[in-house]
Amino acid sequence: VLYKQENDFCNEHFLIKDVDGLVTIYTLNSMDNVLEILETTEIETIYLTDTDRNNLKNGIKVYTKQNLNKVIEDFE
Repeated sequence: VLYKQENDFCNEHFLIKDVDGLVTIYTLNSMDNVLEILETTEIETIYLTDTDRNNLKNGIKVYTKQNLNKVIEDFE
């Protein structure tokens, strides 16, 4: 079994927000500042629950692409 630990930024930090009624994914830097839009999905927030819409209004931070995909799948 090999194990390696590094104190470095994994480059898989994301922020999911509601932008103009669509679920939008941003990339974040190591300080959790928005870098750029990664993707604007076709998922309309009007069809989501009130809780999901409120969370998206504030922004949902997600780490790793696997977790990002899970959250997006939950919205579909």
